[in-house]
Amino acid sequence: MRRAWCSRVLLTVFLLVWTTYVQHARCQTQLDARVNNLIAKMTLDEKVGQLNQVNVDKTNLEQAIAAGKVGSVLNAVGAARTNKLQRLAVERSRLHIPLL
Repeated sequence: MRRAWCSRVLLTVFLLVWTTYVQHARCQTQLDARVNNLIAKMTLDEKVGQLNQVNVDKTNLEQAIAAGKVGSVLNAVGAARTNKLQRLAVERSRLHIPLL
């Protein structure tokens, strides 16, 4: 009786782990496809732009973010400023990539 119970518990645990693994693999495949699709749409300038980390004092910062030429910003202090810059990146850039 105890052996049958242990077998059921082990089978249940195995099935939970297996379904979690399969679901994770499916999600990872979908994520990989989305990332590859996004990278394929990006121009060389946009790819290089994602590597740029600029100081918040840079002239024309907002235009650079909207053009997709900035990947992250240094010294953006406060929620209001950070939200404004993030909104620019997500709403005005061509591919809507958020700042890091």
